[in-house]
Amino acid sequence: MPISTVTVADPALSPQQRSQIAEATTAFHSAQMVDITADDVRIYLQYIPATRMIEFGRFLPAPGDEAEWEKVMSPEKRGSLPKQQQ
Repeated sequence: MPISTVTVADPALSPQQRSQIAEATTAFHSAQMVDITADDVRIYLQYIPATRMIEFGRFLPAPGDEAEWEKVMSPEKRGSLPKQQQ
């Protein structure tokens, strides 16, 4: 049975968000192995505050401080980040 641990920065995930994580994780395992369904995948969600995670070599900012965090990135790296949906 495939086991996945998904780390999230938001402890208050909605049921829809949890379902989306489960669907995406199951789809990933299905692409890797034959005959895998949601019943065959075990997923653990663990919460770690953003300020205790590191991306691009630096601790992530607290929610709302992303603009300051991005200012010190190179223009190339900043341009490669996914665009936030409003």
